[in-house]
Amino acid sequence: MSTFDPGTSGTLKSTQIPQAFFEVCRALDAAENSRNGANPGLPPRRNLSTTVSFDTGTIAVAATIPIVTIGILFDF
Repeated sequence: MSTFDPGTSGTLKSTQIPQAFFEVCRALDAAENSRNGANPGLPPRRNLSTTVSFDTGTIAVAATIPIVTIGILFDF
């Protein structure tokens, strides 16, 4: 496993990269749920989905990154 240095006063506590990635996903999911709960008049955002399987010991993360363009032309 690859190691991760969470520092001393940050939100992340894991010392392995996969666990730190999952912590980030959990924090983003919690923030999205908090935003949705605090704004009942707005359509809910569902940009992140996390599934945990204790049977197989795996975690699946699906993320959608919305891109908003405002008068900017991107040439890829």
